[in-house]
Amino acid sequence: MNQEDLEQLKESLNMSKELMDMTKNMMADTVKRLELTGEFVSFMSQYDLEDIKTLPDETISSILDSFHLTNHYKEDYQKHQKVLEKKPTFSDYLKDCGYENEEELSQDEKKMLESEYEEIYREYDGMESYNREMLYQLYRDIISYLSLVYQYEAVSAQVSELNRKRNEASIVDLLSLMKEETWKKIIDGEDYASLPVNRKYNRDYIEGLFKLQYLKDYVSNEFIQKRLVQNFFDKRASNYLMERVKEIVRRLNKKKEYPINSHSIQILFSHMVEEAFLPESYYCYNGFISFIFLSYLKFNITSDSNKRTKEDGYIISFIRLLHILYDTRLLELTEITEELETLRSISIQNFIEILDTFSPYKEQFETYNILHPESKERIMLAENRRKEKEAIIQKNIKKKTQDPVDRIFTLFYEDEELRQVYINHIKKFEKSEKEKEENEEEESEGND
Repeated sequence: MNQEDLEQLKESLNMSKELMDMTKNMMADTVKRLELTGEFVSFMSQYDLEDIKTLPDETISSILDSFHLTNHYKEDYQKHQKVLEKKPTFSDYLKDCGYENEEELSQDEKKMLESEYEEIYREYDGMESYNREMLYQLYRDIISYLSLVYQYEAVSAQVSELNRKRNEASIVDLLSLMKEETWKKIIDGEDYASLPVNRKYNRDYIEGLFKLQYLKDYVSNEFIQKRLVQNFFDKRASNYLMERVKEIVRRLNKKKEYPINSHSIQILFSHMVEEAFLPESYYCYNGFISFIFLSYLKFNITSDSNKRTKEDGYIISFIRLLHILYDTRLLELTEITEELETLRSISIQNFIEILDTFSPYKEQFETYNILHPESKERIMLAENRRKEKEAIIQKNIKKKTQDPVDRIFTLFYEDEELRQVYINHIKKFEKSEKEKEENEEEESEGND
């Protein structure tokens, strides 16, 4: 699937979401008015939609009584009877809609208005007939809404899977360069400047990914080293750095499609490559590699130019490097197992070489770095984050329970057995709707 197909799929996903949300809003009015519960949704799952048309009257009455719907529909039926007492002719109904006569209407318009007229002034064969029809329509609305949810989930899963495969294919393509002699020379440290530019990946990107030379050069200055350490342990300076980088990224995103955003910056600050990949003796530097990178970004990516710079290549490759290192699913790609291991080994050595530059400050990191695994602040920070995550989970649960539609469909999301039963109902419903649509098209073509 190419980029155009992916964009069409994303457009389909957006349309599906809009339709689902619109239907959910209408469903919410019904749920509130009839005071529907999740128990009703669960109970009705034993029936196919078409079963409602043939159930005995006593069963229909029993269902309505059990879920306190009888009085609602009794009141609705009485109101409907009063509407029927004032039933106009179709011609008068058209005039009420702003049409003087039928000749003004196209065949489709007339058909639509006839359908509306028949629905509004439909006559029922007594209360039992009305109850059956109302229960059928209610159950149909439930299955129809869940059908939209199911479709949205399916398209969303397609988009996610396609993005995952495209990402994996890109990584396989990228790491396959390591099998080429040209790039082996870069990795092995030969003269970088004299090597040709690859048609897909420029030198800055490759050097950024495999060598991190720009960061090594950046931290080689003793003044920079001192300032980095001072700012790392200064909370105000660290917060300022993050906000400044976010501001730069926002500005660049307005000028051109930039490879990272504010969310990426947040992730960088939460990543601790030291603890994830390096020997234990380097855990005291937790968070410092990302801090160095963001500091480099702040001082080197300040141009409003629409042109890509070599610093852009460095930034893209660093983000990419972290993704590759942290994505454990890539280990399943046997065609690049060796390359992944090589890249991991190279990256570890690069990180160690950068951090070794700060060995004169190691005691300071061991004593004051709150991200150190043995730090009391780190333990407290982890506990606070756990509580924050738990609070967010509870907030989302509360929000769902307060949403009338989400509340009654909780079991559809959480009970796999019930979900599968409804999926079977959904498939039958969609098949029936498709056949009905095809029959209407055939009738319309026949009339033409």
